[in-house]
Amino acid sequence: MTACDRVDHHDHPQLKTGEQFYDYHCASCHRGSGEGAIMEGVPAVKYTSMKIRDIVEHIRGHGRADDTRMPTFSDMSVYEAERIAVYIRLELRAR
Repeated sequence: MTACDRVDHHDHPQLKTGEQFYDYHCASCHRGSGEGAIMEGVPAVKYTSMKIRDIVEHIRGHGRADDTRMPTFSDMSVYEAERIAVYIRLELRAR
């Protein structure tokens, strides 16, 4: 898990699924359940109403507030960000 250290790591060929990408990049802050850590100001992603393409852009740093604490994954491929977005919208929400 690397998201909260603000380092943009993308050399992980062993990761294939949206869940694996989410666990690696997102779960340390947003929790494996997607429930976030509201007391620490980390929003729940499980209930987002954002469209998949908007989640992808958000992950990659486009259209975010300047004061966000979320790291910008500008070097993340669109493919990887899409896998995470689909996982959030379709699989996390179903749990």
